[in-house]
Amino acid sequence: MDDEVQEAEVCYGRAVMSEAEEIVQLIVTDFFAMEPINLSLVKQGLKDLKKSYTRILSHVRECIQKDVCFIAKKGMSIVGVQVCMIKDREEYLNCTSSSAEFRHLMHVLHSKRTEAIPEKLFQLAFMVVSRNHQNQGIATKMAEMVLGWARGQQFDAVVVESTHLHSQKLFAKQGMKCISEVIFEEFKDENGELVFKHTYPHRSIQLLMLLF
Repeated sequence: MDDEVQEAEVCYGRAVMSEAEEIVQLIVTDFFAMEPINLSLVKQGLKDLKKSYTRILSHVRECIQKDVCFIAKKGMSIVGVQVCMIKDREEYLNCTSSSAEFRHLMHVLHSKRTEAIPEKLFQLAFMVVSRNHQNQGIATKMAEMVLGWARGQQFDAVVVESTHLHSQKLFAKQGMKCISEVIFEEFKDENGELVFKHTYPHRSIQLLMLLF
């Protein structure tokens, strides 16, 4: 008898409502631990992850209900998530984040190329692969799945605001173009202090778009 146990394959699909809390847990523990803006706000005491949980859970449940929450599963565990949102142009430009710092950043990012943003949008929100399953091509396969699905719908474009260096490269390889960018070192408050700190090696937030 062979003592080796075959490792479970990664399967890709869309989430169901019973998986919502597991998805949020992955976002809170892994996405916020790697995403430079959220990491900066937490380190500066400007963001409470416990308070964020309920807000994110509401977003995730809404996305699952609309069938636009994509996941990667290995065995019984969710190891990757891409939460998406369907928005019109006005809704997209009206950032409702609980963080005043992030709302200001979004205003600056969007105002640089407001005229380039079309009406019917498919927004990529949280993308995260669990820390124990990175560098296995999961993020690339999820991006291919999500963008492939979006191409068959009636959207004008896919948009994503990306702050992570590796994610920016991933989306660029999928054909998304950077239409606006804010450099973290140039984004300062009224006192000339950096708003987002501890972001190295990530240098900017990019607004990337794929037009259909």
